[in-house]
Amino acid sequence: MSRKGKYFLATLLIAAVFSLAVFAFMEKKAVNRAAESGYEATDIALGVGRDETEVNLSWYTPETSVPGVIQIAEKSFMKGSEFPVDRAKTVKALLSSASPGFSSHKGTVTGLDSSAEYVYRLGDGKGKWTGPFTFQTGRGDAFTFLFVSDPQIGASGDSASDAAGWEDTLKKAYRSFPDTSFVICAGDQVDDPYNEEQYADYFSPGLLKQIPFATAVGNHDASELYRYHFHVPNESSFGRTSAGGDYWFAYGDALFMVLNTNKKDGEGKAAVRNVGEHIAFMKETLEKNQNAKWKFVVFHHSIYSAANHSQDRDIIRLRKDLVPALDALGIDVVFMGHDHSYVRTFPMKGNQPLPVQRTDGRGRVVDPPGTVYFTANSASGSKYYDLVRGENEDYAAAESQLYTPAFSVARVTPETFEIGTFRTDTMEVIDSCAIVKK
Repeated sequence: MSRKGKYFLATLLIAAVFSLAVFAFMEKKAVNRAAESGYEATDIALGVGRDETEVNLSWYTPETSVPGVIQIAEKSFMKGSEFPVDRAKTVKALLSSASPGFSSHKGTVTGLDSSAEYVYRLGDGKGKWTGPFTFQTGRGDAFTFLFVSDPQIGASGDSASDAAGWEDTLKKAYRSFPDTSFVICAGDQVDDPYNEEQYADYFSPGLLKQIPFATAVGNHDASELYRYHFHVPNESSFGRTSAGGDYWFAYGDALFMVLNTNKKDGEGKAAVRNVGEHIAFMKETLEKNQNAKWKFVVFHHSIYSAANHSQDRDIIRLRKDLVPALDALGIDVVFMGHDHSYVRTFPMKGNQPLPVQRTDGRGRVVDPPGTVYFTANSASGSKYYDLVRGENEDYAAAESQLYTPAFSVARVTPETFEIGTFRTDTMEVIDSCAIVKK
């Protein structure tokens, strides 16, 4: 590993070893398909809100005409296992139809304090409730998030095995980094976009009820089921498909823009991805968030990868159409998936790598003039692609295919962005880098 990553690597390893020792006894379990106190809420998804003061919740119930409700309170008000009803806020959910036999419920909790622990439950408002779940809010001025992609539950042919790999990744990541504020998943939650059993396995890890998620629509998620299951903030009409449209959220002075790159114009082989809508969305969002210091973009179809999809015609076209806008808008980092292997690019500008950068005394890149692109490997182990880079792919500063699930952990402060990527079998660091903005 180069000297540039040594300081951050040492910090990550110390944090991981310490946290594993401290939190080994804190394994959290939750039942996905059970109605613990009579309210049959399943597929519970805790999502990011518009900023760090909000969270979104969504869940399924058997088909009903009664909207569900959320009750939430600070955990310090709990008396033993008794939910603090007298100190709780109640939020009525919006009700919609979902798959045959199911209803979808979605609600937003606002006014959350930073660095606070909350307890919530879901119910019908008439005495039937789930068991309580907890989550911890972060701080907007300095926060940690996880980056994963392509759990693609069911891709191996064994949905239960894929779900076990997905849960193992989340547990190891959270045990090592319990200060995680949220998780970004760059698409392909499931393999079959119309398979509710795969979604049930995707939601089976208890941590999906305890850490807010921000998910992108992958090509394997491209159906209305994605929209039924996930409640995203600030959703726009740009990039809209049956699964939903582009959306954004803020965390401190960082802005995250999530694109649905499945949106296409035309039919069949003549169809091309509607990049114009994504550009319009990003421009409009940046106009609303002019004070954002860090600008992050998330989408599924990696435009700088190193495996099976790296030379796909539609991927090269997407790169050609989208990169000029990402350059012009001053995007710092892009998070992607789709190619089931790991790649970190050099800072890129005008589709050209910029390997020579100014660094500080700790090996961190200072004020890079371009954008760094990350492609995540599988978060569950359900499917991997071999590296097949071509002669035109000189953009990779780091790449790997270790045939084991992986996750990345990023730390953002007003002046720094640091990220390290771990393999889950040994918890060794695959790659790391850091950026400083003066």
